[in-house]
Amino acid sequence: MKTTISTLILVLLCLGLNSCKKDEIPPVLTEKTIEGSWEVTKIRVSACTDVEFPNTQIDVEQGECFDDGTDQVCLQANYRFTSTGTFNYSVELIENGGSPNYDVVEGTYTYAGNIIELCLDDGTCRTGTASVSGNKLNMQHTNFSFDCQYAFEAKRL
Repeated sequence: MKTTISTLILVLLCLGLNSCKKDEIPPVLTEKTIEGSWEVTKIRVSACTDVEFPNTQIDVEQGECFDDGTDQVCLQANYRFTSTGTFNYSVELIENGGSPNYDVVEGTYTYAGNIIELCLDDGTCRTGTASVSGNKLNMQHTNFSFDCQYAFEAKRL
C-alpha cells in the first residue's frame, strides 16, 4: 500500500511538472535566420501621429485592398535581407484600380538579439523588434514614410 501511494505521488508530481509551461522567448536573430526573401502576408499600421494620417489604423493581408480615407489601396510587398547587411523592401500599390505603382527602398540593417535597425540610403533609420520562427518573420518599427507604428508578418520565399 505504501509503495502504491508513493508511486501515485511520483506519477502526479511528474504530470504536474510537465504541465508547467515556460515563457517562450522569441528566437534571437542571426544572419542565417533573417537572410533571404520574405513575402509580407499581413501588415498592421497603428498609432499614427502624422498630420496626413491621424489615428489611421490599417490591418490588411497581402493582396487585399483597403480604404485609406481618400483612395482604395491594394498592396503587394516583399523584404529581402542579404548576408552583407543590406536589405530592400519592394511594394506595389494599386490606388483606385489604376496602374500599379512599384517602389523599392534599399538600405542596411544591423541586429542584436531581437532588436533590428533598418537604415535607408538617405540616412533615415528606424529601430524595432524582429523575430524569426521557422519560415515566419515578425517585425515591428516606425514606418519610414509617415509617423505610424508598422508591424508585419512575412513568410520565407
